[in-house]
Amino acid sequence: MEHPSEPDHGFDSPLATVRAALKMFFRKLDRMFTAIAYAEAGNLDAVQEMLEQDKAQKKQ
Repeated sequence: MEHPSEPDHGFDSPLATVRAALKMFFRKLDRMFTAIAYAEAGNLDAVQEMLEQDKAQKKQ
């Protein structure tokens, strides 16, 4: 939450940084659990596709 009396120096507030980090963490955790569920169900093609998407995303 931004306060009008605080100067804006073009940086994210610490709270915004923590929120972004937590959002990324839980997004990755969700993908991991999804991959585990696919693997347990025997859908290894979906797991391979997720791994390829992760590799492509890291290259960008």
